[in-house]
Amino acid sequence: MVAERQDVARDSPPPTGCLQVRVVDDHDRVALPGALVTLGPADGRSLRGLSNGVGEVTFDSLRLDQTYTVRVEFPGYAKAFLRGVSIGQGTTHLDVSLMERQAECIEIVDHPPLIDLEKNSVSTVFTAEFLRELPGGTGHSSYSGYCTPHR
Repeated sequence: MVAERQDVARDSPPPTGCLQVRVVDDHDRVALPGALVTLGPADGRSLRGLSNGVGEVTFDSLRLDQTYTVRVEFPGYAKAFLRGVSIGQGTTHLDVSLMERQAECIEIVDHPPLIDLEKNSVSTVFTAEFLRELPGGTGHSSYSGYCTPHR
């Protein structure tokens, strides 16, 4: 009889627990619904979930004998990575605070137009060296061109 009980214990599934992740704004602790939470256990399989209206997502049936990596992403916020997260029996609660990314400043510089629309005569003098570098140029060729602004 004792041998049979040992066989039953060996065949039983490993104990599991749940992980509830709550995602909030770091500054004012407001919940961030729709955050992507990725749970990566040591065996390489990953689970994904989106936080609900109160910023929570729950992963069920997680093995207690593994550690997990939690990755959290939300638009406009820096990503969070937590390694070595252990699961206990029942539900393990994990609060993750995300920091808003600083806005990037883009400077737009206005350049003067290539053609001055106010002047009606513009000239450019080309050197002999420039003319020699033109396809078929010998330095003695005469090139002329006209530009008219399109309005």
